[in-house]
Amino acid sequence: MKVYLSVDMEGVSDVVMTHQLFPSSHDHALPEVRELVTREVNAIAEGAFEGGATEILVNENHSGKEIIPELLDKRAVLLYGKPKFLYTAEGIEGFDTMMLSGIHAKPGTKDAVMAHSWIPKALYDFRVNGVSMGEIGVNALVAGHWGIPVSLVSGDQATCDEARALLGEVETVAVKRGTGGFAAYCPHPEVVRQELKEAARRALKGHSRFAPYALEKPLRMEFDFVTHHQAVMVALIPGAEMVSSRTVAFTAKDFIEGMKTFLVAGYVSAAETDTFY
Repeated sequence: MKVYLSVDMEGVSDVVMTHQLFPSSHDHALPEVRELVTREVNAIAEGAFEGGATEILVNENHSGKEIIPELLDKRAVLLYGKPKFLYTAEGIEGFDTMMLSGIHAKPGTKDAVMAHSWIPKALYDFRVNGVSMGEIGVNALVAGHWGIPVSLVSGDQATCDEARALLGEVETVAVKRGTGGFAAYCPHPEVVRQELKEAARRALKGHSRFAPYALEKPLRMEFDFVTHHQAVMVALIPGAEMVSSRTVAFTAKDFIEGMKTFLVAGYVSAAETDTFY
């Protein structure tokens, strides 16, 4: 069983504020946060190997440098750095299952810690065939293109609720419970890691119950941006349709093409507002 583990950071235990992730411009997270990330990944890897995994690829996709390689489970392979062709799902073809660690809820979600979809200052909502989705859905659609199900999602409670509502049958681990956008009730990290290990083991032992996420093709993708100007800039991309003052739509034959469009639209809009991009 080949496991693809896509790793983000806002949904890691005890991470509740942006300064923990970006203490200074273009810097990686605080050292203690990098260790939290790595140890959560190791807990999932340990449970997955106990559940029958033969191979685990870990794609660190937050800044590209947030896992401590020396502390990572020696049996795992690390995909590190940026840019990547499909970013959070780069190299997933040929795997049996996808797991999402440390991911977060979509914008506007009540009591979700640091909720956003890819570019916080630019993209407010993203819909595919009318279904609103955040980064969970984006990853699930890429995996689903190759018939790969998402079997495990970890993040705050709001993230887990979103994952179940969108995907149906999926293992979830709530590593914290948000109260507002930048505060959360956090269990002890060792308790969280034990739950992650057990959930990963369950996910592989009962893997047949998970189904790939798919929507009818062609796909209509609609982007709601924070500002009108961001929408105007994205509307310059060939194939764009300006739907309203802040909404731009595209049609994609599948979500591999759709993911490329999602990335380009996200970064074009962000370049107008955020010097990081």
